[in-house]
Amino acid sequence: MKAQEISTFPIIFDRIGSILRQLFHVELNQIEIKRLETYLSIVLRENQRLNLTGYKNPEDFSSLGILDSLYGYRAIKESKCSYIVDLGSGSGLPGIPLGILFSEKVFFLVESRKKRADFLRMAIETLDLPNIHVLSGRYESINLRSKGCGEYILVSKAVASIKKTLDLIALSPTPPKEALFWKGINYLGEIKEAEKVGFSWFLQRPWKSFPYQLPSLQNQGGDVREHFLVKF
Repeated sequence: MKAQEISTFPIIFDRIGSILRQLFHVELNQIEIKRLETYLSIVLRENQRLNLTGYKNPEDFSSLGILDSLYGYRAIKESKCSYIVDLGSGSGLPGIPLGILFSEKVFFLVESRKKRADFLRMAIETLDLPNIHVLSGRYESINLRSKGCGEYILVSKAVASIKKTLDLIALSPTPPKEALFWKGINYLGEIKEAEKVGFSWFLQRPWKSFPYQLPSLQNQGGDVREHFLVKF
């Protein structure tokens, strides 16, 4: 990683801290900031070898990866579940950023690809995050209760459609209490698609969406993207 890229980290995380403070009245402490900076550094370094993410520079991964994950803060905070299961965690999104902020909750990062699961284990060991655990395998084949997981929120970011995720939930021996999806403006179409193929049993649960605009971290007037968190 170039020294010029590393020099942007304080500016990036000062901006993230400001956004979280305004939206959720959350004040990042120095340990959390350092862990987020280290996580960013690890991902960008290992991305060249493992192709973890399509975000190739600090600004993109920080905004579309880390900050976007942290927009789940309110939905996680409102939940009574003490466990969070990250489906297809990949580079650690959204589980690692959320796990840094929610040290009192237990996170399970589920990843079926061995190299990425190995990366996740290395990352959480480097970051010293004892509340985060990696489960290597397919979500629908894992008995989460046997791994010490109680009632949990399933979180899914950039993994699959709502229908495909509900397919996996239907096969799981330990389905979630709640589910939280990171989606774009077409999320209502995904819900209708799931309803057509018989997932009304899940979709009849009380649900709500959390609309938000994701700003650029490069400057105050950067691109704004429309996103939704959909929680069942």
